[in-house]
Amino acid sequence: MRHEILSILKLAIPIIGAHFLSLIMVVTDNVMVGWMKDDDALAGLALATGFYSLITIVVVAFVGAISPLVSKAHGTENWLQAGHVVRQGLLLSLVISALLALGLFFAEPLILLTGQDPLAASIAADYLNVMIWTVPAHLGFLTLRNFTEGCEDSLPSVVIGGIAAALNVGLDYALILGEWGFPKLGVEGAGWATASLTWLSFVMLGAYILLKKKYKKYELVALPRPNFGLFREILRLAIPLAGAVGMEMGFFVACTFLMGRLGVTELAAHQVALNATSLFFMIPLGLSFAVSIRIASYMGRGDIAGARRAWHASLFITLAFQSCIALFLITQPELIVRIYEQTGEVETLAIQFLFVAGLFQFFDGFQVLGMGVLRGLEDVRYAFGATFVSFWVIGIGTVTYFYSQGNPHGIWYGLLVGLAAACLAHHSRIWLKTSPSLT
Repeated sequence: MRHEILSILKLAIPIIGAHFLSLIMVVTDNVMVGWMKDDDALAGLALATGFYSLITIVVVAFVGAISPLVSKAHGTENWLQAGHVVRQGLLLSLVISALLALGLFFAEPLILLTGQDPLAASIAADYLNVMIWTVPAHLGFLTLRNFTEGCEDSLPSVVIGGIAAALNVGLDYALILGEWGFPKLGVEGAGWATASLTWLSFVMLGAYILLKKKYKKYELVALPRPNFGLFREILRLAIPLAGAVGMEMGFFVACTFLMGRLGVTELAAHQVALNATSLFFMIPLGLSFAVSIRIASYMGRGDIAGARRAWHASLFITLAFQSCIALFLITQPELIVRIYEQTGEVETLAIQFLFVAGLFQFFDGFQVLGMGVLRGLEDVRYAFGATFVSFWVIGIGTVTYFYSQGNPHGIWYGLLVGLAAACLAHHSRIWLKTSPSLT
C-alpha cells in the first residue's frame, strides 16, 4: 500500500499543480474584477465562466479519453498506437472547436432565455465573444497535456502553467483595470488575457514534445489521416464520459443560473464561494486523473488486483486531503472572502456558502475520485447513468425545492445532496467491479 500511495502521489502532484495553475488564472480574473467594485461585472463574469465551462467541459471530456488510452498502450509498450491516439485526438479537437465557436457566438440570447439580468448577460457576452478564438488552442493544449500525462510526464504542464499564471496577473491588471496605459476593458479584458495565454501554452507544450527525444518513437509528426476505427474507440469512452462530466457541470451551472434569478447580490456571493472552492477542487480532480492513469495501466496488463490496490490507496490520500480542506473552509471563510474585497451582504452570504462547501468536501472529493477510477476501468457507461440520477434527479430536485422557497443557502445544500449521491453510486460500482470475490 505504501508503494502504491507514493506512486500515485508522484504522478498526482504535478497533475494537481497543472490544474491548480490553470484555475489560478480564473481566480485572478475574479479577484481583479472584484477590485472594480461592480457587482454587475462580477455577476457577468460568473455567467460567462459558467456558460463557457458548460459547453467546453463536455468536449474536454472527449479529450480526457485520450489519457487512459495512451496509458493502456503504455502498459503493452505499443508506442505507435499511443501516438496514433494523440493524432486522432487532435483531429477530433479541430472539428469540435468549430461547433463550440458556434455555441459561443449565440451565448447572449441563450443566457437571456434563463431569465438573467440583461446587463450581466451583455457583460458575459463580451467575454465569450473573445473566447471564441481561444477554443482551438484550449482543446489542442488539453490533448497534448493528456498525452504527456498518460506517458507519466506531467512536469512540463506545471512549468507552462506557472508561466501562464504569472503572465496572467500582469495582463489582467493592465486590461481589466486599464493600468500602464492600456484601455480599461473590464470583464472583456480578462477574456483577451486568457485567449493570448492559452495560445502561448499550446505552442510551448507542442514545442516541448517535438524537441524531446523520448517522444520521437511515437511518430507524432506523421500525417494524421482519419482512422475511423480508432475514432470509434475514442468515442466509445468519450461520449458517456462527456455526458457524465457535462451533467455534473450542468448541475453546477444550473445552480448558478437559479441563484442569478434570486438576485445579483446572491449571484455575486455564489460566484465568490464557488470560485474559491473550485481552487481546492483541483486537488481531488488531479488525483482522479492520476489514479485513472495508474488503473488504466494495470488493466492494460490484466492486473485487477493492482487496480484494486490503486483504488484503496487513492481513498486514503483523498481522505487526508479533503479533511484539511474541509477544516480550512469551515474555520477560515472570512479570510477567503477578504481576498475578493467584497463587503456587505455579498460578504455575509459568501461566508455562509463557504461553510456549506466545507461540509460537502468529502463527498465532492470522493465522487470525482470515483469518476477517475471508473474512467480507468473503462466503465464509463455506468458513470453516465449514475451521474444523471445523482445530479439531475436527486440533486436538482433538492435544489429546485429550496429555490422555490427563495432560499439561496438551500441551493448549496442541494449541491451537497447531489454530490453525496454520486459518491455513493460511484464507489459501490467500483467495489463490485474489483472485489476479489466478484471478479
